[in-house]
Amino acid sequence: MTRLRHGLDYMVFLGLQGLLLALPLRIVQRLGAWVGVFVGGVLRYRWHITIDNLRHAVPALSDQQIRRYAKSSYASVGTTLFEFAWFPRLTERRFRALVTTTGEEALRTAFRAGKGVVVVTAHFGSWEILGQVSRFVLVLPGALLVRGLTNPFVNRRVDAMRRRYGNSTVPSTLAIRELLRTLTSGGWVLMAADQSAPREGIMVPFFGREVSTFQGPATLALRTGAQMVLGLARRGSDGRYVIRFERIPSTDLGTMTPQSVRELTERHVRMTELLIREAPEQWMWMHRRWKHLDPTSTGDRK
Repeated sequence: MTRLRHGLDYMVFLGLQGLLLALPLRIVQRLGAWVGVFVGGVLRYRWHITIDNLRHAVPALSDQQIRRYAKSSYASVGTTLFEFAWFPRLTERRFRALVTTTGEEALRTAFRAGKGVVVVTAHFGSWEILGQVSRFVLVLPGALLVRGLTNPFVNRRVDAMRRRYGNSTVPSTLAIRELLRTLTSGGWVLMAADQSAPREGIMVPFFGREVSTFQGPATLALRTGAQMVLGLARRGSDGRYVIRFERIPSTDLGTMTPQSVRELTERHVRMTELLIREAPEQWMWMHRRWKHLDPTSTGDRK
């Protein structure tokens, strides 16, 4: 019965994707934004979580501003998902016309050091585009850490789209061994590091609250000597993207210790927060990011 349901869901997915592929990209982006707002503003999917997250993270905002940012966040996520469905129409030439990059030299310099690069990103703007841009900048395919979908048919289709330009995908269940192999051979890996970690993760400040955070990116970088670069893809009003790369200093931290892992984790989380604050409407506020707060914390930091 489960297999039948997965098959039916896959047919719906293919039908929707076929419809989107027949449309111009700008129309696809607008449809995605509209659907995103409908899901949040009308269906109220995780709406209260989004509002609560914004109230804690940006307490200076009025209720009206919070609601506006919330709707914009849903629009951004919807746009990203619809764009991703349109990926099969993106030739390399069209892809390059869609993005502008800043800080490319930071990524290239880190790569030339020869010990691999950990590119950390967030669910901001279009995180799916970032891996492809990194591949074009470095002229070398990398390894993308992914979380598999429950529907195996849809998962295979999505996985193929992520590997379209030569990158490999590494399921989170097999991550450590495969990512270590890539880094020790001088390659690069991309990891989204902004989602909620298990309760036992490292507690670091993010938007004023000590919250459980994945230590994997910092651990991999310090264990292998790889350098770390932050990359975010910010969507412009014209539907194009500015991809921003910034190096996260780590050479002063020495070898991997609990203290150095914590410090590097704090650094990339702090830099991610600063860039999100520049365009908060493009981050995925409906995620339960603050699910595991530090129980010893004395309260929210303003």
